[in-house]
Amino acid sequence: MQCNRDICLQDIRKQMEKYEGKDYLPICLLKWAVKCELNTIISGEMGIGKTTMLRMLVQYVDNTYTISVHEKYPELNLNLVYPGKIFSNSGTETMSTVNITGEITNEEQSSCFVQSITKDSMFGLTTHYAMTTESLINSISNDLLQTGIYSDKKDAIRAVANVINLDCHMSNIKGNRRIERITEIIPSEEKGYEVIDLLEWKADDDIGPKGHYEIINLPSSDLIGKMMKQILAKDDQKQKAELEEFRQDLSRFIF
Repeated sequence: MQCNRDICLQDIRKQMEKYEGKDYLPICLLKWAVKCELNTIISGEMGIGKTTMLRMLVQYVDNTYTISVHEKYPELNLNLVYPGKIFSNSGTETMSTVNITGEITNEEQSSCFVQSITKDSMFGLTTHYAMTTESLINSISNDLLQTGIYSDKKDAIRAVANVINLDCHMSNIKGNRRIERITEIIPSEEKGYEVIDLLEWKADDDIGPKGHYEIINLPSSDLIGKMMKQILAKDDQKQKAELEEFRQDLSRFIF
């Protein structure tokens, strides 16, 4: 469903308002996931706000990068919302392209997304209907098997774990649609992957919708190292500004 620019921007503002003040932690983490080029999936059931969240996160994509949008049905309207950003036709990815896939709903979309960010794109953002990180990895790895990219399930699982960095899961919490948790996916030799919840929403009581975000774990040293590498690769002026902003935001997680 298409929307005009004012409606899209209004949806983004409403989404941002949910995470102001003490609830800023998940947006803080997702902002740096985009700025530091982490492959991120927004998961959750239909109608939970995944598309609006994805649309909102595109604001953090560097304006010098080219964005390639893949959608079965036009919903994001990113060129309308962000007239100052650079867009290309889908299917023309290069190593300076960011892959934005509206939603992964079948094996072809899964394989295209994984292959694109493995071979062609800088990084990618998309949405998926999975309810757990484990089911997300299992679903995409099965899709890779279905399309014949992999013949062994373990290899397919490892491929997904090597590509996807974060799962941002959204849910309806007592009538309030919001981020429930953000989970890091870490490749491992034995199982193929490990998952660690970085933060999650904790209800203040069993009755009302009020609650707060609680830090469960810090990002892994490998993930922080990857983020720092991306910041240090920028030119001196941008590097200095982003390093200071990154340190300030990281202190929200440590203290």
